[in-house]
Amino acid sequence: STVYRIFWRVVTAICNKYEITQSYDLEELKRLEGEFRSRSEKQVLAGCVGCIDGLLIKIRQPSDTETAHPKRYYSRKCFHAINIQAVCDVHGRFTTFEARGPGSMSDKQVWKLLDLYRDLEVDKKMPPGFWIAGDAAYPCTEHMIGPYTGNATEEQDSFNWAQSQLRIRIEMAFGKYVGRWGILW
Repeated sequence: STVYRIFWRVVTAICNKYEITQSYDLEELKRLEGEFRSRSEKQVLAGCVGCIDGLLIKIRQPSDTETAHPKRYYSRKCFHAINIQAVCDVHGRFTTFEARGPGSMSDKQVWKLLDLYRDLEVDKKMPPGFWIAGDAAYPCTEHMIGPYTGNATEEQDSFNWAQSQLRIRIEMAFGKYVGRWGILW
């Protein structure tokens, strides 16, 4: 379909212009980790090299000729969308940007469709000790750390606060992105 071809041309152009790629180079990971640790209160959280979250990009309702299942694009926010998953660095620069799921899919569902998932969880490209901060929608694994959920102890609550101070970077990055390209919201 025309909409999807144009969408992918724009995403590809952005990725090519700004070199949006997740690095697994040890020196680059150490640099990213140092920047995130410097933002952690009292530098208590070590190992974070990025923050991940999803964003629903509003689209018009796809037709039956554009996709086999147009209803899958209807999101929980009551509009048609594509689920974008992105990772950013401490400065809010995107290091991974993938559009893999229709609007009806949760971040947790789309996560398993990403090249990043395969890189981290299947191919184990990221060295031990480095991780990406996610919200409660993402599973906790060796390389993905989210907050504690439920009745948190005092220590868990402290961790959640420190982790959220790092994770807020992706919310800020999306805010800049949507502010600049308001038509996407």
